[in-house]
Amino acid sequence: MMFVEGENGVTPEFVPWNCEARFGLPVAVWRETVDAFFPNSAWIRVDRDTFDALRTYKIATGLPTWSAALERLCDRALERKA
Repeated sequence: MMFVEGENGVTPEFVPWNCEARFGLPVAVWRETVDAFFPNSAWIRVDRDTFDALRTYKIATGLPTWSAALERLCDRALERKA
């Protein structure tokens, strides 16, 4: 959504999905914003197949969070190693 000035003042208008705007956001600002809204969190990128497998595991085990699913998988991997 963007705001444009019209005959009756400023009005909101939707931006079509096929439009794109570029904005140079400094990395420091991005990090500060993420830290403010998601403290003590990290972001990782995974392939879609990996994410789907993790989601299936999380649902099948009834785990409430992504962290819980990852922690359980890590614990099991360490148990197998021991």
